[in-house]
Amino acid sequence: MDTYRSLLRQSGLDPIDARLLLLHVLQRDHAWLISHRDDSADSAHAAAFRQLQARRLAGEPVAYLLGEREFYSRMFRITPYVLIPRPDTELIVTLALKRLKTLTWPRVLDLGTGSGAIAVSIACEHPEAAVIAVDV
Repeated sequence: MDTYRSLLRQSGLDPIDARLLLLHVLQRDHAWLISHRDDSADSAHAAAFRQLQARRLAGEPVAYLLGEREFYSRMFRITPYVLIPRPDTELIVTLALKRLKTLTWPRVLDLGTGSGAIAVSIACEHPEAAVIAVDV
């Protein structure tokens, strides 16, 4: 029977990707995995991990496999129908927030919002702004 450590080691994935996928399957945190890495893996968990592993090895992005992605310290639901928010896109939010501080009646339009990460982040960080997000 596989241990959690052997599942990770034999996955053929980038270690971070493998760990994220296994934690997702287990619905546990990193500390739990460290303290239980030599435990025998439940067969259902191992099978679910291997399914995700195969999809990742085929090139599917981790964010689509997990169904979520962090952006500007918030978690967003991600599906294959939206672009995955990138860490460098957070600069857009930072620059927009800086500019919004100078406006009396700040208004923001996020056209083609996708996941809504930019619009939601701006709205949460600058609640005085009127934010409209539109997509197909």
